[in-house]
Amino acid sequence: MKLPSLSVVVPNYNHSQYLPACLRALANQSVQADEIIVVDDASTDNSLEVLQGLARHYPSMKVYRNPVNLNVAGAVSRGIDLASSQFVYLASADDEVMPGFFERTLPLLARHPEAGLCAGICRMIDMNGNLSYEFGRNITCLPCFL
Repeated sequence: MKLPSLSVVVPNYNHSQYLPACLRALANQSVQADEIIVVDDASTDNSLEVLQGLARHYPSMKVYRNPVNLNVAGAVSRGIDLASSQFVYLASADDEVMPGFFERTLPLLARHPEAGLCAGICRMIDMNGNLSYEFGRNITCLPCFL
């Protein structure tokens, strides 16, 4: 089965400390995204330096910098405008996608092209690394189309 193409959009504002884990998790998926677009929203920390260093390790990663802060909606909108794939995955700069996420979701999207959204269980982890909440748990035990 031919999988649909996937662009990942990551808006960032002053999350330099989270970017390495976020982008490593995205780039190390068993099924690769066609592109990882990071839109830095005029960060005032060292995010741009971190992103430039990471871009040297991840060839599918493209970094764009907003000259002024557009807030998250503006950064996401710009990333979506830059995306060139059939589907877009929106990740926050402090997200860490689980291994195998794209491998599991892209075949579902290929089988159900009428789907407008694909999601998984979101685990909320607090600053101490403790699980605080799981959004989407118990909707279904198996991958499915709802």
